Amino acid sequence: MAREAEDMIQKVETGELVLRLSAIVVAECCWVLESFYEAHPTDISDALLKFTNAIGVETEEKLVVQQALLDFSVKKADFVDAYIAAHAKANPPRMWLRGISIINV
Repeated sequence: MAREAEDMIQKVETGELVLRLSAIVVAECCWVLESFYEAHPTDISDALLKFTNAIGVETEEKLVVQQALLDFSVKKADFVDAYIAAHAKANPPRMWLRGISIINV
């Protein structure tokens, strides 16, 4: 298994393969690293922020995920809560008023 992981990483580094990273995977990483391995949120955030910026890694909702990682570390928020807040800020709700205009809330 370790050899397969090495081969995959080499393919990513040479551009033969692209890894896609979703917010749910980042959330799971944060949860496992913090709860099971007792890693500090700052260390988790630092490592995952580097990973989201790595060549060959495409992070879905990259700016939202990165903001959530920062809030997870600095504000000591749970990653999922920080993600929900960052997502809401990046995608403000829109309301129809009298069926004519759209107001950002």
